[in-house]
Amino acid sequence: MRVWAAHNRTAPSEILAELIKDPDWRVRDRVASKRNCPPELLERLVDDPHDAVRRLVANHPHSPWPTVAGLVDDPWPVIAQEVRARLANWPSKQVSEPS
Repeated sequence: MRVWAAHNRTAPSEILAELIKDPDWRVRDRVASKRNCPPELLERLVDDPHDAVRRLVANHPHSPWPTVAGLVDDPWPVIAQEVRARLANWPSKQVSEPS
């Protein structure tokens, strides 16, 4: 049922925030794959134990630069490579590196 709740297009961010704590990676995967997933939830998923969830975070259009950069040394080489390519092509006006 939680997978379907995460799949719900109208699920409020408060519900999604609870769903990213779910032990089933498929639930967290559904949340991370949502087109309108809030950046703060993507930030919380950056250290997810499942590579499919981290890969979604790495490539999500709403993932902030620091979140994506946090995956540059991901243990799964596919993610690390995709992150390096994405950061190399990151539009400079969108970079919000910490001061």
